[in-house]
Amino acid sequence: MNEEKEFVKYVEEFTKELSVNQKAWGIVNDFYHFLLTEMEKQKISKEELSKKLGKQKSKIFDKTTKMNIYEMVEIADSVGLNIKISRRKN
Repeated sequence: MNEEKEFVKYVEEFTKELSVNQKAWGIVNDFYHFLLTEMEKQKISKEELSKKLGKQKSKIFDKTTKMNIYEMVEIADSVGLNIKISRRKN
């Protein structure tokens, strides 16, 4: 019986609605995944990209730094990525 309660608790935890913070970090993680994958394909180093953008490397690649949409688009454009926000289907 105790195992069943633990299982139900586990399922509830992973099926509940994500918080705003969790959603934001998901977007940030996706962004960095796409960015770093594209940089690897094009053989662009972090140093080269920061120089191209005229920004400190930490301002681009420190995931704890809050980044606005404008900055994400600017960085994505510099490596040829397109950012799109889509509506969630219910």
